[in-house]
Amino acid sequence: MEKAEKLKAEANNLFKEKKYVEASSKYFAAVSAIRVNTELAATKQAKDAEMACRSNIAMCKLNLEEYD
Repeated sequence: MEKAEKLKAEANNLFKEKKYVEASSKYFAAVSAIRVNTELAATKQAKDAEMACRSNIAMCKLNLEEYD
């Protein structure tokens, strides 16, 4: 979970800098880090972190006007 949280924090900083492509990649990496461990992925903390990352990916896509 530490790796995912670190990637999410890096992505949040990139998002603040309006580097949406890079932020989106980091959010995807965080989701992947959670999904690799099935036991971890089943925890509430991991589910909440994944949902936040996916929502932030959507915000990146909206800012990039990538609506598909």
